[in-house]
Amino acid sequence: MKIYLDVLMLSNALITLVFVRLLSLITHTALRRRGLLLSMLAGAAGSLIILIRPDGFAESLLLTAGKLAISALTVAIAFSLRKIGRVIRFTAAYIAVNIAFGGICMLLWELTGAGFVRAHNLTVYFNVPLWLLMLCVAAAYLLISVYERLCFRAEVKAKRYRAVYTLGDYSIDLPAVSDTGNKLRDCFSGEPVVIFASDRLCEHFGIDDTSALTVQGFRLIPYSTVAGGGLLPVTLRGTVTVSDGEQLRKELRCAVGITRSRGRERAVFDPALLI
Repeated sequence: MKIYLDVLMLSNALITLVFVRLLSLITHTALRRRGLLLSMLAGAAGSLIILIRPDGFAESLLLTAGKLAISALTVAIAFSLRKIGRVIRFTAAYIAVNIAFGGICMLLWELTGAGFVRAHNLTVYFNVPLWLLMLCVAAAYLLISVYERLCFRAEVKAKRYRAVYTLGDYSIDLPAVSDTGNKLRDCFSGEPVVIFASDRLCEHFGIDDTSALTVQGFRLIPYSTVAGGGLLPVTLRGTVTVSDGEQLRKELRCAVGITRSRGRERAVFDPALLI
């Protein structure tokens, strides 16, 4: 079988797209477009390892270590991972997805005698037209997206949550509501905004004194809802952790907006932040 570099790299870039998207669902971790694109490039470049012909155990061991390093780099880029413990966990899950995919390819090969699949150096090559490959990947990605929307988001919306906002020694714990309508983003950083409606928070930071907001690390961004609109004080300082009282406990990558509670203290977040 002849290996064409364009088919090899494009197919592995697309496969990386599907794998990373699956991993996002498995780990309930959000993806950034830039990280996703860069991880696809890493997957494409890493596929060139199929061209190497190891000679002996030592070279095979080095090749395997190189493949593991490429996998770790791919997930670290995709999910912006910095802590080594998370990189190891995500890489292990990514490898598990790869093994499952490899098993399916081998099953296809054994059952059909398919001559269009080539597996070498822990990499798979498909000798198929690019249009067919792109069609199959698009179908797989569509199925994943439909699953995420119909199953995961429905489950997320039905649960009850608590949100904890922590900044230094100060911490506040509020009931949290998942709302797909909360698409507010900080116009400076691009981060999604979790809104904390709490009089206690407003008094702690002196939100009503707009002249002191900059010193506190806040900036005002416009927002609107069905009930009206205005300017919302938003900060990137501190951390927000959401839990459901069972297994889920996740630190969100987000900005924090603070407003008056109007008699009902709560936090409102987009459920996509839990993916």
